Amino acid sequence: MRIMPLIAMAVVFVVLLAFAGVSTAGAGPSRGLTSTDQQLSPIEELGKFLLFDTILSTPIGQDCAACHNTNDWREATFDHGQTAFPLTGRHDGVDCVECHVDRVFQSTPSDCAACHVEPAFHLAAFGAAACSDCHTTSAWQPARFDWPHTFPLNHGDSGVVACQTCHPVQVQDYTCYGCHEHQPDEIAEEHLDEGISDFQDCVSCHPTGQEDEAEGRGGDDD
Repeated sequence: MRIMPLIAMAVVFVVLLAFAGVSTAGAGPSRGLTSTDQQLSPIEELGKFLLFDTILSTPIGQDCAACHNTNDWREATFDHGQTAFPLTGRHDGVDCVECHVDRVFQSTPSDCAACHVEPAFHLAAFGAAACSDCHTTSAWQPARFDWPHTFPLNHGDSGVVACQTCHPVQVQDYTCYGCHEHQPDEIAEEHLDEGISDFQDCVSCHPTGQEDEAEGRGGDDD
């Protein structure tokens, strides 16, 4: 909520109320200081009016007393759970100014890219997918991947492997040497002995990673 310049006057009058011993506990848009109303001076009455006025904020509808108190103006409380962007996980511990630059609260972007730069590892690889499809607010990593995958993620004896095992640089590229013990020169020799010179795109002949499924797919290049 961005406060208009007039709110500075409210601060002054609220301080006066505090020195006058006027309690604002439980105050709100329609709440008053009934117990001491008869004792308020004109300037204190004005302070009370400003403290509970709901048109001093932008947008209007919330008074100062909803977050501030007369004991210490800086001890403000705000329930972010009542907004369109509840703070959960790691977000809950972030200072307000980290997202609300220059204390501008209205129209703050809530998309992940506003604070988190998309990793080069999967830059533009997932189209319109939302970050929350894989990431959570508890921790950016590890991320989950529940999408259909052309190659079995539990291939081999190691169970589900990390993305970087097969995609060390970017998800658009892959290698089969990340988890296999054989070396590129050994693979080259084995394929060349069988008359296969085009063996760089492993999944074209081994779509599920099984050696036997390549039978009939390779052979003499002639």
